[in-house]
Amino acid sequence: MLYNLDPVQFPMGTVGTSVHALTEVLFSTPKPRASSQLVCLSCNYQESKCNHNLGHVLYLDASPTMSSVSSWIRNLQRSTRMRCPLCDNRITQSFVYHDLPEILFIEYPRFDLKIDKKIRYNLHDESRDLYLRGIVYSGQFHFVSRYISDNKIWYHDGITTRDNCIEDGFLDVCTLKDLQIRQNKKIVLAVYAQE
Repeated sequence: MLYNLDPVQFPMGTVGTSVHALTEVLFSTPKPRASSQLVCLSCNYQESKCNHNLGHVLYLDASPTMSSVSSWIRNLQRSTRMRCPLCDNRITQSFVYHDLPEILFIEYPRFDLKIDKKIRYNLHDESRDLYLRGIVYSGQFHFVSRYISDNKIWYHDGITTRDNCIEDGFLDVCTLKDLQIRQNKKIVLAVYAQE
């Protein structure tokens, strides 16, 4: 089915694919869930807001100053190549959800970016918390995952555990560094959900 949808993105055989692309297809939404606006952070120039198809999957626009998902999600924005018509500095595209999705998938562009056990999102003068519920790791063309339920971490590897998930500790005592890597595979996607 996915191959028929996009044979380049989802090839058959042992060729790898992007977990981000797979998640986007599986969790796409038909209606816009957010607005975006082009702004200049230097001179405060701004264009009108417009609907945006920002969905459940977010790709972190990693900058050297960003230390964690929480620090990034508080101010959802990404740099663009566009120039401000007033001061000629780079324009930034900022995003605001109309309503916060019950589940968010965060793709990790850098291994050194700190994973958070909880992220807070401010929406319409209200704060909402999303909790870490899963992690996908990748290495050597193979994905493994961890699922978190009631503070218990479960591990799954289709090759070694087959149809089973095995207990893998408790989230409250697991260090953030231990969440970054599993079986020599690095984090590529984190799943956050409301309670």
